[in-house]
Amino acid sequence: MENEKSNILQVIGSNIKRARLLRGFTQEALSEELNTSTNFISLVERGASGVSLTNLVDLCNILRVDISFIFDGLLAPTTDNDNLINSISLLSGEDRAIVDNLVNYIIKSKK
Repeated sequence: MENEKSNILQVIGSNIKRARLLRGFTQEALSEELNTSTNFISLVERGASGVSLTNLVDLCNILRVDISFIFDGLLAPTTDNDNLINSISLLSGEDRAIVDNLVNYIIKSKK
C-alpha cells in the first residue's frame, strides 16, 4: 500500500513538473505564485510530498491545466484525442502554430 501511494505521488509530481516546464515557470516562480517555498515545489515534483486539494486547485489555475492533466497516468485511460488536446493546450502560441502547420502538412500530403 505504501509503495502504491509513493507511485501516485511520483506520477502527480512528474505531471506538475511537466506542466510547470511547459508553461515556462521555474520552481522559484511557481512557489511565489503559490505562496509557498521552492523546497515544497521540489518535494512535490519528486513525489516526496503530497499536495493539498487547495494547493492542487491553485496549481492547476496557475499552470492553466485541467485537473485531469495532473492525474494523467493514474485514472482510467482517456482517448488518444483527449491526451493530444491536453498536451497541445500546454504549448505556447508559437509552438501550437508549429503543431498546426505540421498537422496541415500531413493532411495535405494524404490527399
